[in-house]
Amino acid sequence: MPSSKTIAIFDFDHTLLKGDSLIPFLKLHSGIYVFIVKLVLFLPYFLLYFLRVLDNHSAKSMLLKFFLFGSSLSDISIVAEKFCYSYLLKNLKQDALDKLLWHKAREHTLILVSASPEIYLTPFGKNLGFDHIIGTQLASKEGIMIGSIIGKNCYGAEKLRRLQLLVPDLEEYILFAYGDSKGDKEILLTAHHPYYRKFQGNPRPYPV
Repeated sequence: MPSSKTIAIFDFDHTLLKGDSLIPFLKLHSGIYVFIVKLVLFLPYFLLYFLRVLDNHSAKSMLLKFFLFGSSLSDISIVAEKFCYSYLLKNLKQDALDKLLWHKAREHTLILVSASPEIYLTPFGKNLGFDHIIGTQLASKEGIMIGSIIGKNCYGAEKLRRLQLLVPDLEEYILFAYGDSKGDKEILLTAHHPYYRKFQGNPRPYPV
């Protein structure tokens, strides 16, 4: 449970991070040559996603299964730790980090909520001092990656649902929220201080 009556909720990709994280992670895991081959083979599914034939959850589930199915969970965890230090921490936005440290100095509860996989969000979040980390959970069986998602992709309304599971009495807290896309809409609309694509000055809510 939150240790402070003020909660700061941060999105990850394009908010804390300068860009996206999933494709670089899959690239590191696969190796450049295997990654290129698999990416080319997956292009028809990317097209179906951009044409809105596949929804966000389905497209992501297929992508993860395509790249991770059959991999050792222990090997993926090692790659995730390496990815945290070799890529994620090196690609933080300075203004986002400054705001994170501002909240931390005031002992606000810090929660990272992202559609990215928890397997690499966790080492990243712990390194930066987040109190709670919520992300997309990947399924495994007997130490082997199945490639599917447990439950739903942590995106949009699912982000808010997962946050409310962690903090059932969410309305009793003062909420700061930072996000950059429609995937953060529900959380930004719930926050007292929503910051859409900014970190300083007056709050800017999601443009509805």
